[in-house]
Amino acid sequence: MANVFGTTQNLAGAMRADGAKLLLNGAVVGLAQQGQFNFSQRVSMLFEIGSNNVYYVGGRAQGTVTINRVVGPAVIAGDLISTLGDICSDRPTVTLSAAGCQNGSGRTYRMEGCILTTISGTVTAQEVVINESFQLMFINLDIS
Repeated sequence: MANVFGTTQNLAGAMRADGAKLLLNGAVVGLAQQGQFNFSQRVSMLFEIGSNNVYYVGGRAQGTVTINRVVGPAVIAGDLISTLGDICSDRPTVTLSAAGCQNGSGRTYRMEGCILTTISGTVTAQEVVINESFQLMFINLDIS
C-alpha cells in the first residue's frame, strides 16, 4: 500500500512538552512564557607579517538569558526578584531543561552567576495582562 503523500518517514523519538522546566534557583518561574539564552566567547585573530599564519586569541566568555512571563498569582520564589539585581547578594542560577519520554533523557542548560540587568513590562488594552521581561547576564554555562 502506498503512502498518501508518497513519502516514507521514520519516528525517531518523542518528548513531552510538560517535561520542560524553567527554574530560577531551583524554583519554577511562575507563568513563564518564553526563555532564551546566549553564551559567547570573544575570539580575536592575529596575523603574522611575512607569512600566511593566523592565530586565534581566546577571550573571556559571557552570556545573557531573557525570561518572559505573565504577572499573575504565581510569584518568582518569594523575594528573589528583589535580590536578582543586588550585586552583593548570592548569585542565582537559571536552569532550562527538556525531558524525553525514555529514562528522563533530554538536555539541561544551567546558567550560573546570574545578575539582573534589565526588567521591562508590557500590557495591552484588549487582554489587560501584564507581561514582564527579565534580562540577566551570567558567567558560566553547563550543558548536560
